[in-house]
Amino acid sequence: MIRKIHFVFLLISIHSLSQENLSDLLKKYNTKSVPYISSDSLKLILNDVLLFDAREKVEFETSHIKNALFVGYDKFNLEKTNTKIPNKNDKIIVYCSLRIRSSTIAIKLKKNRIHKCFKFVWWNFRMEKQRI
Repeated sequence: MIRKIHFVFLLISIHSLSQENLSDLLKKYNTKSVPYISSDSLKLILNDVLLFDAREKVEFETSHIKNALFVGYDKFNLEKTNTKIPNKNDKIIVYCSLRIRSSTIAIKLKKNRIHKCFKFVWWNFRMEKQRI
């Protein structure tokens, strides 16, 4: 019985620490310099934007939003990505799983004079895919 109690406390502790670390990471990497867009808002403008997937290739190949373009994160190439942007006035939505990678890529695009850049949070692909 004592082992079960210890195990439960261990699980609670691990969960608490991991949530705290994730919260810290999100605060650190999610500056307010690039605005977020909700899935409901994205749904309204989906045909008028470029969607960039900032996850890794294996994640993109597993699942992605229809018509999204892979730009990656670890091997993100600004020059190559620029070739995917026909007009610097185009609206661009960058997404990933947790907001960290999309934030980094969106900031790089904004520094490259892509001013209409937004971040989209892709929390649960299957649920969101049904909404978009």
